[in-house]
Amino acid sequence: MWVCQGSNLGPRSYQERVLPLNYTPKRLKVKGNYTRNTLYAQFIFSEKYLPKWEVCCILEPTYMTDTKRLQQVNTAIKRKFKDKKLVFGYGAVGARIVFVGEAPGSEEEREGKPMAGSSAKLLNQLLRSVGIDKRKVYLTNVLKYSAIKTPTPKEIKSHVPFLKEEIKTVGPQIVVTLGSMALNGVGLRQPVENIHGRVINFGHYELLPTFHPESALKNPQIKILLEADFLKLKELLKAKPVVV
Repeated sequence: MWVCQGSNLGPRSYQERVLPLNYTPKRLKVKGNYTRNTLYAQFIFSEKYLPKWEVCCILEPTYMTDTKRLQQVNTAIKRKFKDKKLVFGYGAVGARIVFVGEAPGSEEEREGKPMAGSSAKLLNQLLRSVGIDKRKVYLTNVLKYSAIKTPTPKEIKSHVPFLKEEIKTVGPQIVVTLGSMALNGVGLRQPVENIHGRVINFGHYELLPTFHPESALKNPQIKILLEADFLKLKELLKAKPVVV
């Protein structure tokens, strides 16, 4: 008696494998219920059909995220902010982690990347310190252009639908917001100081708010907190199953 059921889970297409002990894995469709974006699930099988087999079902992402869909999001942003010099998200589509910054600066505009210079260097150091490959993450900003002055809540709000669609298209397990503006951009209007390092369930992904690397470069105390939050990110990744 099968007790789980396969389906297409949003932007990622999943396939299931049944792995009997000491047996060559075969691709099989299985029946039952599992949570969206859950990669591993334990299932019960009738001993009548699978005697003495230790069975685990792995929901394996085939990374069929629609890149064209992301291009459509960027095209919509171009139409909305056609008078601005835009810097779009960068990284691995289908990444397990999406980092959301605030807005690009002059260095980001020059390099055409959402984070550059000393901030990018510190972020890469933090990723290395917790064993995360920078080539396997996705990085973006709430605002896609450099802001001359602090953006108003109305200005930030005008970017929110695009950011949400961007995150949905990439389909991460974890979203890490960098700074208070990034936190506001995903829907939490709180100072990052109040909730940094806390894991918040956002339905399709887990949210981990922390500080922007630029703030950490200016304040050694914030850098200590940022490093501690990245250790929490490491533990959160360990708790999220990895496809083998």
